Amino acid sequence: MRRFAGLSLVYVIADVINRGSAILLMPLYTRFMSPHDYGILALASLVSSFLVMVFSFGGGSTVIRFYHQFADADERSRFMGTFWAFLVIAPGLAIGGLYLFGSQLLGWLFSGIASHPYLDLILGIAYLNIAFGTILPSLMRAREQAGQYLALSAGTMFMTVVLSIYLVVFEGRGAAGALTAQLGAAAGMAVVSGVVLWRQLSLRLRARDLRSALAYGLPLMPHFAAHWALSISDRAVLERFAGLGSLGVYSLAYQFGTVLQMMTTSVNQALTPAFSRAARNRQELGVLSRVSTYYCMAVALLFLGVALTAKPLILLLTPPAYHAAGDLVPWIALGVAAMGLYFIPMNAISMTAGKTRVIPFITLTCGAVNVGLNLLLVPRFGAMAAAVDTAVGYGLLAVLTALYARLVLPMQYEVGRLLRLAVATVLVYALGVSLPVHAPLLSLVAGGLVACSLPL
Repeated sequence: MRRFAGLSLVYVIADVINRGSAILLMPLYTRFMSPHDYGILALASLVSSFLVMVFSFGGGSTVIRFYHQFADADERSRFMGTFWAFLVIAPGLAIGGLYLFGSQLLGWLFSGIASHPYLDLILGIAYLNIAFGTILPSLMRAREQAGQYLALSAGTMFMTVVLSIYLVVFEGRGAAGALTAQLGAAAGMAVVSGVVLWRQLSLRLRARDLRSALAYGLPLMPHFAAHWALSISDRAVLERFAGLGSLGVYSLAYQFGTVLQMMTTSVNQALTPAFSRAARNRQELGVLSRVSTYYCMAVALLFLGVALTAKPLILLLTPPAYHAAGDLVPWIALGVAAMGLYFIPMNAISMTAGKTRVIPFITLTCGAVNVGLNLLLVPRFGAMAAAVDTAVGYGLLAVLTALYARLVLPMQYEVGRLLRLAVATVLVYALGVSLPVHAPLLSLVAGGLVACSLPL
């Protein structure tokens, strides 16, 4: 438990640093960008994340899954080198084709952002993150090199923040400046990653290794694409039916969900290698069952912290044009918390059992439900419907994944303690929202204190 807690803390810090640039820069962006411009930046981020999800071919999961399957270090180096070479070549050809011939398609799908400069910058960011930002961070996680992972994250964030401040504040380039800053930071990270991987891996394409990697990773592509649909359909439909201004407000609310996602993902990163090792030693599942209880409590505590403090924070930090985001955050946080709970059965399926073929059908089903609800409800009820649909989509994903995990790899969870935790979470949230405190600063303090009472 101490080891998992220590690793989790470092990964939390690293991911706060790695993804925290967007959160750290949020007050700056809302001061120097209109909701329209902020909406462009949010939509650009979604397009980039989609390209990374699809064209990384399940890269992060593949690296962690196979790292512990090799007893021989040279064989491991050749396998990882083959996969890296593939991620440099294949996504480069695909994204290059989009740059030459796909700008009209992307422009049609996302009418709110112009091909130049926004889509050009997005394609560059996506390629660098795939080719050079997939293998090295995943290797560090598989080796449990949390300190090196932290250093890489800190360097990338530092470059992003410095470039963003210069280009957005001093140059006044708005969303284009923010994306240019991301491209510059990705290029710096690519140089570091390329040098390290060149020294550590055997860079060559071996058909046998590539077949093994793709046999595991390719079924994850529709899975990741459906995950993207779960995360983007709300904002894509909002952009179509409510405009970029409404999307900007919703995206601000989603940033608080991103904080929660960042925390749960970071804690999960400490657990994932253990689930991979359990593929060779099933006795570790007993330890992981107990650890899962405390992980669920951490997710519940983080949910309460975000849901009970986001609204006063938004009132304190942003102009009035963004204040409507406060009412959206609890529903978005509920959905992201459900996704955090989904990580446990997902790890058991993909890392321990190594069975990825059914996963896409589950995720595609949940993605279809989420998209359908958004198309049905968002045009009528706006951003609030999008927030509720997010909770429904991720909640369904967690339930279906847990049911399938019971079939392929039964784990003995501490059901009684988990039920008590669920009841306590509901009671603490009800107490937090019923407090008769209206001043933003006092409400912020009171909400934080109430959330911290959950472990009691």
